[in-house]
Amino acid sequence: MTPFDTEATDQAEAKRFGLMLFTRFPEPGRTKTRLIPHLGSGGAAALQRQMTEYVLAQVQRATQRLPLALEVHFTGGSPSQMQAWLGDAVDCYPQAEGGLGDRLMAAFSQSLGLGRPGAIAIGSDCPELTSEHLAAALDALHRVDVVLGPATDGGYYLIG
Repeated sequence: MTPFDTEATDQAEAKRFGLMLFTRFPEPGRTKTRLIPHLGSGGAAALQRQMTEYVLAQVQRATQRLPLALEVHFTGGSPSQMQAWLGDAVDCYPQAEGGLGDRLMAAFSQSLGLGRPGAIAIGSDCPELTSEHLAAALDALHRVDVVLGPATDGGYYLIG
């Protein structure tokens, strides 16, 4: 690859929106703690693992057709544990300290700091998220500054 090709690739990558998947390393006793009384610590960790892997596979397919650059932002575990679990093809970043708002702000700042035109944050507990949801969010972000995907419980499943 020539330096020109590298520059063109870097420019194309900068035009991709960050797609930040928030998750937790599936360590028994430290994830899905509200479900431990029902599933046990191993079962809750297994559910975390399965949900993350499922959503990750969904969004990896979406990045094949949408201008999205996937980033996994995690708590628990270490970068080497995340890499061993999810593989080298996924960029993993530890989440910042603090509450969810602090962690989101830090992740958005990091993604935008890479020169991206915008970013979208999702959680690993959204198995019904589709590429159509992501495409609609991208389309909206070309017209407005902030996009929320409303959840039926009054929260949100996506923020861009």
